[in-house]
Amino acid sequence: MILVKELWGDKNYGANYNVFDGGGSCVGTVVFAKYMVQAFYDAHKEPLDDDGYTCDGPRCFPYPVVVCCEASALAAALLLNFGPLKPPAFDERRKRLSAQ
Repeated sequence: MILVKELWGDKNYGANYNVFDGGGSCVGTVVFAKYMVQAFYDAHKEPLDDDGYTCDGPRCFPYPVVVCCEASALAAALLLNFGPLKPPAFDERRKRLSAQ
């Protein structure tokens, strides 16, 4: 929230914030919940007698959970690593916004 306000100010704050908050959630949901889980399912499914497929038990879905946990750990590590950095452009942008 602070980054959005620092970069673009208070004007259209809700729309700008939604790009960061809602956009990341949308992309993450599609990538992790749709495509990744479907790929693991397709790799481990077994044919049934009535022309269908099934995949159950621990061989089907623990890997997507592990991948999601690793992605979350990577995001947290990047946040801790790059979060404290404050480029000089933020100070210049704040001065310009406060002068207006």
